[in-house]
Amino acid sequence: MNCPTGCSCYHDDTWATNIVDCSARGHNQLPHDIPMDATVVYMDANEMNILDAHHLIGRKNVRKLFLNESKIESIQNRTFHGLSSLKELHLQDNYLANLQGYEFEFLEHLHFLNLQRNRLKSINNGTFSGLRSLEVLLLQGNFIVDFPVWNLKMNKGLQQIGLANNMWSCDCRY
Repeated sequence: MNCPTGCSCYHDDTWATNIVDCSARGHNQLPHDIPMDATVVYMDANEMNILDAHHLIGRKNVRKLFLNESKIESIQNRTFHGLSSLKELHLQDNYLANLQGYEFEFLEHLHFLNLQRNRLKSINNGTFSGLRSLEVLLLQGNFIVDFPVWNLKMNKGLQQIGLANNMWSCDCRY
């Protein structure tokens, strides 16, 4: 396992857990050279305005990805394509305003998605539909006015959803 430049890498005795820590290193994009056998990746507190697609292809062993406080404003469609084992995705405390619908496509094993304290105003109706294993969805502290919760009917395993502290419209049209 080669560690990306400026990052720290650790592993357990069996190499079953391989941690790549690139937090607070001034990255403006995801490194291209994250090891293929990485299982946990920390990219917190960087300056990645846009999460580009194709940087994570082949990282099929990543189970947890932390992108908190990284000034992320947008996520390109299919950015997380290739993370077939991803179970946790942490995107809290960023600047995301809109989710177009395909950002989380192919994350069939994702259990936990944290989007707290972004600037989310709009979420496409199909954004979470492909997340068949989703159990926890955290959307607290955004600017959501309208979110038809029946869009989550495809998420049969959903056990917890956090929606507090948003700018809800109370026109009762539902």
